[in-house]
Amino acid sequence: MVFGALCDRQYGFVYEGVRAHRGLAWFPLVEAGRIDWQRNPSYMPSRLLVRGPRQYDELKIRNDKPLYTQFVENPDALQWVSEPQRAADAWKNFEL
Repeated sequence: MVFGALCDRQYGFVYEGVRAHRGLAWFPLVEAGRIDWQRNPSYMPSRLLVRGPRQYDELKIRNDKPLYTQFVENPDALQWVSEPQRAADAWKNFEL
């Protein structure tokens, strides 16, 4: 499982809500090479969507280079992290 989070270093991450719920909404349980998902009862019931990886062309994220390398080579391409309005069209119907 891979979890990725992007943030502007001026703001950082806010995990108080996650800590208050004793973790994320779903826990991956790995057994014999298979992942089963267990709901965290500290959250209201929800539906988990399991999807494979995809391209994020609308956010100008490339899958052939690490994000930090992409940022070093072209900082403006990922500036939507600190200025989300730059990718306003991408957020309208965004799905992972």
